[in-house]
Amino acid sequence: MRKTAYQMRELAACALHGKVPSQELLAQVDPEKLYIMCQFHCLTAMVAVALRSAGIRSPRWEEEHVKAVRKSILLAAERRKLCEFLEQNGIWYLPLKGIVLEPMYPEIGMRQMADNDILYDKTARDKVRTFLTANGYQAISFGKSHHDVYQKPPVYHFEMHVSLYPAGREKRIEAYYANPERLLRKDTDHRFGCHMTAEDFYLYMIAHTHKHATGCGTGLRALLDIYVYYVYLQQKSEVLDWAYLTAELRQLGLSEFEQQMRQLSLRVFSAVELPALSADERKQLESCLISGAYGTVQQGIQRQMQAYCAGETGGTKWHYLVQRVFPPRAVCQARFPALKRYPFLLPVCWVIRLVQAVITQRKHLLLELRCFKELRND
Repeated sequence: MRKTAYQMRELAACALHGKVPSQELLAQVDPEKLYIMCQFHCLTAMVAVALRSAGIRSPRWEEEHVKAVRKSILLAAERRKLCEFLEQNGIWYLPLKGIVLEPMYPEIGMRQMADNDILYDKTARDKVRTFLTANGYQAISFGKSHHDVYQKPPVYHFEMHVSLYPAGREKRIEAYYANPERLLRKDTDHRFGCHMTAEDFYLYMIAHTHKHATGCGTGLRALLDIYVYYVYLQQKSEVLDWAYLTAELRQLGLSEFEQQMRQLSLRVFSAVELPALSADERKQLESCLISGAYGTVQQGIQRQMQAYCAGETGGTKWHYLVQRVFPPRAVCQARFPALKRYPFLLPVCWVIRLVQAVITQRKHLLLELRCFKELRND
């Protein structure tokens, strides 16, 4: 699949730069393998644009492109309704991630949208839930993390954020984003709509990418987003304040990561033909190519184990296993709120948790055990 992944990269670069793919490239492509790879990376619609430019109009590829365009239009229309409600109720809000990035791509639908992410005033959490459920949405998750998840058939999916970074991942980044209101800048055409400065949005994009990269992994689309945003600002003659960015990246602990991702994105997408890469660049790119759009569960488990063993605890793989089977009360309380009042029930919760995992998460459990066996730390 390595060859197919590199072909996908080249076709994505063709679409990005408005170039027709070479006949030599197209002759080598296995359509089925390419389709599977593009689905894994959420680049099917983008690659469909490149194939169409070469006269290839396969119904399956065309359908994926049409679906991406349709979903983008439908989400935008539904987002306007939600923002009107927020405006009418005096609730500040800040569009995030793909909502900001998608218009910067050459064509609508080229950046496939899984959902819409919006940060808003957390004191209005119940009001927003009432509005969305009254409009046909189901609250898939509410009050359990830094965002609530709402879905409605056929394609509507909103993640309503009450903070910019999840708790319990990286304290340094979590502390930086603890007060998101300091980053808000009022829109000129909305009373309560907000945006970030170009620098702060870029920092947030890097922090979000780092969260995925150190978790389950991050793929080619993350590189595309960084490249597209960086080039968009240059085309608009907007020069990033690198003195500010350097200071903030240092505070976030992301200086090296940002430099690697920015340089790699420019190397990978500045032209259709991939330039000669250094050994480190090749390794970074291939890590992206095997991760897909959202990473893989296996990578997430492996990195979680490695981080535990290399962290402040200095624990072994056996310590990791013990804390996974018998997690502390603070961890269990998220699933069993009664523990706050009845801490003596912790052993019961351990048993329930383990039984539930065996019944409902058997595949994940077996994968974690396999990763545990492979982990070299005794």
